[in-house]
Parts: sequence; structure tokens; C-alpha cells
Amino acid sequence: MCSGRRAFQGNGLVVVLDAEGLSPEMMQAVTREVCQFETVFLTGVDLDRRSAVLRILTEGEEVDFAGHPVLGAAAVLQGMLPGESGDEWALGVAHRTIEVRTSPGAYLGSMSRRRPAVRADRRR
Repeated sequence: MCSGRRAFQGNGLVVVLDAEGLSPEMMQAVTREVCQFETVFLTGVDLDRRSAVLRILTEGEEVDFAGHPVLGAAAVLQGMLPGESGDEWALGVAHRTIEVRTSPGAYLGSMSRRRPAVRADRRR
């Protein structure tokens, strides 16, 4: 999958379906083999409930979050559904759930970001 305004001009992404049986070492090996900056592995896909669990890897490590793989995974999942309606997905990433809205056909997705909680430790 590529994201961009023109074909073959965007940021490439590999989305691996049915990754339940893959070890972390195998996921890392696959990520290195495909030579993309990010690869997302989907487990626990439930199309009826519009949910899945994602593991996001770069060539060097697994990361807790990256927006591009989350939106790309949602677009691939949307493409697996029949019909022409948009959907809301609950995607588990590193012990949190990210809500993503998708639209059919154009592979558009959006997610809302909560305002970050910032704590200041004034002790020195």
C-alpha cells in the first residue's frame, strides 16, 4: 500500500494479514526483507466487530505507535468489507485502542488525537 496523491509516489507500507503464528523474530525478519520503513502485522482481525490488533515494526525495532501504519491497516481492513459505507474501527496498538474512521473506495482514514497530558515535575 502507498499513501500519496499520485500512484507510486507516496510512503510505502506493508500490511501483513493473519500474523497470529508469527514470532517477533519472524516479524522482524519479514520487515527487514521487504525493505519498507514500516510494516504492520495484523492479528485478531474481527471484521464483524471492526477490530484488530496491530504490531508495528521498523527495520530496527517494534514501535508503540505510528500513524501511517494505523491508517494503512484500517484502509486495508475497509477494503476487505463488502458495501459502500464508511466504518469505525477499534485497533489495538501497544496496550491502547485507537479509533479510526474509514471511507470506502478512496482508502481514506482519520483518527482523532487526544490532547496530551503533560506533567511538570518542579522538584530539582
